[in-house]
Amino acid sequence: MNSNIVSYTATEHKKMVGGKEVTVRNLKPVFTNDEERQKVKQHIQNGLYNVFSKFVG
Repeated sequence: MNSNIVSYTATEHKKMVGGKEVTVRNLKPVFTNDEERQKVKQHIQNGLYNVFSKFVG
């Protein structure tokens, strides 16, 4: 899927896991417009549905 990502917004925080400090970095894409963001969101949702629907029923 070809998306129009302009840049990424980064967040970072530290958590303790099993006695060790782990840095968690999250990159959130910034799209050129809301329509493009919705298309990518729908594409991801469809893919997740296809994967998880195999495990139900």
